[in-house]
Amino acid sequence: MEYGRAYLQKFYSVALQPTSQHPDDSRREFILNVLLSGFITVSVLGLIGSTITLFIHQNTNGVQSLVITAIFLLCLIIAHRAIRSGHAVLVSYIFVVLLGLAATQLMVHWSFELPQVLLAFTLTIVVASVLLTARAGLLFAAGFAALILVGGFLQIKHYLPADTAWRQKPFVVIDAIGYAMVFGIIGLVSWLSNREIDRSLERARQSEAALVQERDNLEVKVIERTKQLERSQLERTMELQRFAAFGKISAGLVHELANPLMAATMNLDQFKPTDNNELLQRVRQNLQHLEQYLVAARKQLHSSSTITEFDVKAELQHVFSLVQSIAQNAQVKLELPADSHWLLYGDPIKFSQLVSNLLVNAIESYTPDISSERRVVSLDIKAAEDKGILLSVHDHGCGISKEQLPHIFEPFYTNKPGAEMHSGMGIGLALVKQFVEEDFQGSLKVTSTPHSGTKFEVCLIGAKRQK
Repeated sequence: MEYGRAYLQKFYSVALQPTSQHPDDSRREFILNVLLSGFITVSVLGLIGSTITLFIHQNTNGVQSLVITAIFLLCLIIAHRAIRSGHAVLVSYIFVVLLGLAATQLMVHWSFELPQVLLAFTLTIVVASVLLTARAGLLFAAGFAALILVGGFLQIKHYLPADTAWRQKPFVVIDAIGYAMVFGIIGLVSWLSNREIDRSLERARQSEAALVQERDNLEVKVIERTKQLERSQLERTMELQRFAAFGKISAGLVHELANPLMAATMNLDQFKPTDNNELLQRVRQNLQHLEQYLVAARKQLHSSSTITEFDVKAELQHVFSLVQSIAQNAQVKLELPADSHWLLYGDPIKFSQLVSNLLVNAIESYTPDISSERRVVSLDIKAAEDKGILLSVHDHGCGISKEQLPHIFEPFYTNKPGAEMHSGMGIGLALVKQFVEEDFQGSLKVTSTPHSGTKFEVCLIGAKRQK
C-alpha cells in the first residue's frame, strides 16, 4: 500500500504537478499535463494494438498505423517536456489545433459519416472549452459545423471522394478499442471540467465565508467603538455634573462671604475721618477689592439674566478682577484696553462670560517653556461697522495647528496643554460662539500660528460710544 502511494506521488510530481506560480497558468498547465498523460496512455495502447494487428493478423495496413501512432506518441512526449519548460500557453493552442486537424483528416479520408469523426470533433470542442476559453470552444464548434456541412456536401456529390469500405467490413476488436479510447478521453476532459467548476465553487464559498467573518468582525468593532464613545460621553457628563455641583457650592460660598464683607465695610464706614490712618485705608481698599471680586463671581454663577444696555468698561473691570488671580498664577500679564467707554445692548452676564472664557483660554495657552517676555494677553476694543464694537484677545502662547483650528468651537473639543489630564472641558469656546452669534448677532474670527500665538476677533452688534 505504501509502495503504491509512493509511486503515485512520484508520478504526480513528474508528470502532473504544475511548475507555474500564477493561478491561471498553473490551472492550464495541470489540465494539459493530465490530457497529455491520457493521450500518451491511449497512444501506447494504440501502438500495442497496431503491433498486434501487424504480427497476428498479417495486416499490411498496420505498418502505416504503427508509424503514425509512434510519431503521434513522440509529439506528445515532446509537448509534455515543453510544458515543463514553461511553454504551456503555446502548447495549449498547438494541441487544440492538432486535434482539430486530426478530426478533419479522418473526415476527409473516411467520410463525415464515420462515428469516430463526430467523436473527434466533439473531443476537440470540449478540450478547447476547458483548456482555452468558452468562446474558443464555441468558435471551434461553429467552424466544425461549417466544415462538416461543406465536406459532407462535397462527398455526397463525389467532388471529394472518401474511403467508405469500412461500411462493408465487419467490425473487429480494434474498432471497439478505438471507440473506448475516444470515450475515455472525453470522460477525462469532462472530469477536468467538473473538477475546475468544483474548485471555483469552493473558492467562492471560501470568499463568502471570509466576507461573513469580515462583516462579523466589523460589527464587533462597531460595538466596541460605540461602547468607547458611550464611556467617553459618560465621563464628560460626570465632569459636567461635578462642575455643576462646584457651581452650586461656589454660589453658596459667595453668598456666605458677601454678608460678613458687607458688615465689615459698614463698620469701617463708622470711623470718623480723623480716625483714618494708613492701616485703615489699606484695609478699606482690600475690602473693596474683595467686594468687586465677589460681585464679578456672583455674575458668573448667576443662572438668569436680563437684556439691557450696560457699560462695557464696568463689565470688563469685573471680569479682570475675576481672572487676575488666574493670570498671576500662570505668570501672565494682562494688558487692558485704553478706551472702553462703550454702551452695549444685550445680556451683561453672557458678555462677561464670553470675555472671561477668551481671556482664560489665552492664559492657559502658555506652556511653562515660554519665556516671561512673551507671557502677555492683550485685550483691545475699537469701533466696528453696523454700530458695533470689535473686541480682540491676543496671546503669544502655543498656538493652534491647522488640523485643530476647524474644530475648536465644537463642544467637548480641547487642544489645551494637559488636556489628557482633564484640564480642559472643551465647552468654553463653544459657549463663546453661541453667545456671540445668538445673543449679540455678531461674528467670530480666529487666526493662529503654532508656537507663535492666537488672536480672537469678536464683532458685537448694538453698541454706541459714551460721551
